[in-house]
Amino acid sequence: AIYSEDFTQTAWAKTGVTVTAVAAVSPDGNTSATLVTEGTSNTVHTLEEVNATATAVNSYHTYSIYVKKGTARFVQLYALPASSGNTFANFDLEKGVVAKVSQTVQQAGIEPGPNGYWRISITIRIYAAYPTGGAGLAFINDGVNAGLMPAYVGTGKTVYVWGAQLEVREAATPYVPTSGASGTRAADTLNANNSVTGFMSPDAGTIYVEAVMPAVNQSPVGVLELGNGFFGVEATDTSANYIAFYQKNLASQNGVISASSYKAGANTSLDTKKGSAGAGRSYRGFLSYDAATLLTYDEYGLTQVAASVAVALFGRISVGRGRSTDKNPDALWFNGTIQKIVYYPTRLTEEQMADIYDAGV
Repeated sequence: AIYSEDFTQTAWAKTGVTVTAVAAVSPDGNTSATLVTEGTSNTVHTLEEVNATATAVNSYHTYSIYVKKGTARFVQLYALPASSGNTFANFDLEKGVVAKVSQTVQQAGIEPGPNGYWRISITIRIYAAYPTGGAGLAFINDGVNAGLMPAYVGTGKTVYVWGAQLEVREAATPYVPTSGASGTRAADTLNANNSVTGFMSPDAGTIYVEAVMPAVNQSPVGVLELGNGFFGVEATDTSANYIAFYQKNLASQNGVISASSYKAGANTSLDTKKGSAGAGRSYRGFLSYDAATLLTYDEYGLTQVAASVAVALFGRISVGRGRSTDKNPDALWFNGTIQKIVYYPTRLTEEQMADIYDAGV
């Protein structure tokens, strides 16, 4: 969406609805939300992004927007037939649930936001290139089982909207405001190079993490095979050798929390005792390592494995991703919330990790 907060722009086609700008407090605390009011004509009632385009057939796009209940309880996100084969999802803004999805939808999600808003989203697969349009919000006459963009005589129902986003990804990422052009932002990651910080041991270490997993599955069709990375350690920014602690994707690997080491084409993987951490759930645990061994510890206890090929000379910690983007464009980005990271410059034993874990770090 090239105007993510200004729905009065012509980039947003309005059919059977009117919009009133700066009508309410938005999720960011400013008075910048827009009131969308259903008209009384017998027609569809939609607010559609007309500058949405896609040419990469078989790619995955996600459309998301923050919506707050006014007098309408149910709304729909949709993608036009040329783009995704009549993909839509209906959302209950009172209970905060996905009420109905079409067969062609890859994923629909709803998660709570600030100030009474829900961030709703749908993920679509592009079946054919389309030059304009492609994604929108529709009133559905509060019909939970409504089909794609129903036409009906409106009664003036309302919702508040803010923060629309259309992106080439399998799930919604943190919101990026736009005003007249597509937007990008720096990733939410922290890179600590030992050449600057000086606190890392080059031979071994232990890292504790507390995190809340993403509220919506980040890889519903398994394209992002590597899942979500809490952190990684590697020799340098461009090193092909690394150790990562991450969540495997939910689509094909059940969201298992796992550690992995990689060097010279040899990979060693170690699942935690806890196993999976579902969407929106909390996780806390340790990864302890040296050149030859990986250990994990969480509420279910210890797992341990010998690395098939030793990884050494650790000189960098990447928080919020599993490894350098120079070697992997997906980079195991983490799209939940990391609440705490604690680094220890030695490989802790099971007993030490248990004592610290039980004490709450």
